[in-house]
Amino acid sequence: MVLAVLALPLRGAAPLAVGVFLFGAAGFVISPALNARVFALADGAPTLAGATNVSAFNLGNTIGPWLGGLTIDAGLGYPPPAGSARA
Repeated sequence: MVLAVLALPLRGAAPLAVGVFLFGAAGFVISPALNARVFALADGAPTLAGATNVSAFNLGNTIGPWLGGLTIDAGLGYPPPAGSARA
């Protein structure tokens, strides 16, 4: 939802700052809940499940900027709708 807000043509720094803050807050709130759910479901190997969960987050942190770089390198500039569509 926050990416959809960031895709809107925001005029000015204040609305953009609010959107970026909401994006960060959403990630900060969701991560512990996902980790707790993974640990609750992994009866036999909770540490393996936790490591896999963190690895998936790190993979997402790597792929996101890479796709953004491909978008910029393709000459599309910085279009927010392209990022929202990929998410």
